[in-house]
This record gives sequence, structure tokens and C-alpha cells, in this order.
Amino acid sequence: MKKTILTLFFGIMFFGKMSAVIHHIGVDGCSFNPPVNNNVHLGDTIEWFWDASTPRRTSSVNTPPGAMAWDHLLDETNLTFRYVPSVVGQYFYKSNIMPTCIASFMILAPVGVTELKINTNNCAFFPNPVKTSFLLIHPKNATIIEILDLEGNVVQREKLDEKETNDEIILNNLKAGNYIISVRQKKSVIYNSKIIIVE
Repeated sequence: MKKTILTLFFGIMFFGKMSAVIHHIGVDGCSFNPPVNNNVHLGDTIEWFWDASTPRRTSSVNTPPGAMAWDHLLDETNLTFRYVPSVVGQYFYKSNIMPTCIASFMILAPVGVTELKINTNNCAFFPNPVKTSFLLIHPKNATIIEILDLEGNVVQREKLDEKETNDEIILNNLKAGNYIISVRQKKSVIYNSKIIIVE
């Protein structure tokens, strides 16, 4: 019995190592290539490589609970940086050139593992709680963001840049409290989330 269990364990470890993938991301100026990767699984590796003439950084901005943060320099002596995600969910990271240079990757559960409830629409926002503004990450072709009070009344509506994947949303003097943000793609709602506004 013990031999069978050990054989199965090492077989899984071997298969995991054989099936793991390294995903390469180029860092050049205020851009990452590719900017979004939604086909990464637990056990895979993310590798950033320097593709610029001056030093750059890759720094985590928002990661799933329990995931390790990172902040790494890329230059002529540090050509690559590897990160192995340990938690399922959406990871957002930035460049050091501009705070709005945001990219992301989605970590999926391995095949055969019970599906987890994760945001597959590439939407997220931070910080939360928020005082005056927040950065909204969204897919291209998202058209509208609405902020609603808990009674369902729309208290703020903003058009989104359909050609971009992030927008800074400046709050219109909303009172402190709990609200709901709703992101639309034409007439369809693709994302809802609670947001807390503080003074």
C-alpha cells in the first residue's frame, strides 16, 4: 500500500513538472507583452524579461489573499525575473514608468481540481476602501461604470475608454459608506463588486 501511494505521489510530481509551462512577458517602456494572460495554471512560471534600453521594474499591485508580493529590477545585469504563483486568482502588476502601466495574469486551478469562483472578466479595482479615486482594470470594449448606493440608485456614471484596459475613476464627492460598482459592456453587466468609500 505504501509503495502504491509513493508511486502515485512521485508520478503526480513528475507529471506536474513535465506539464508546467513558463510564460514569458517582455518589459519595454510603459508596456508589457502580452499585457494580459488568462491561461496560466498553478505550477506554471511567469518570467519577465528585460526588453528596453533603461532599467525597469515589475512590481505586484494587487494579488489574491495569501499570494507573495514582488518588486524586482530588470536591467542589463538582471535580465529576467521568475515568479511561481501559489494561489488561484487574478494578479495585477505595474511598471515603474507610470502608475497606470498595469497588466495582469489569471491563475487557474489545475485540470481536475474543483472549479473556483474567480473573476474571468478581467475586472478589478483598487484601492478599496477608497477616498477620492480608484483604478479600474477592465477588458477592452467595456463601455460604462456605474456606482450605485445600496438601494440601487445610480449615484455616478462614467464612460470608459474602450480602447484601453484601465481607467482612473474620480469620485464625485460621494458620502462615506458602502456602494456597488457595476461595469457594463454595451447593455450587459460583466462585473459587480462592493466598494467602500471613506472620508
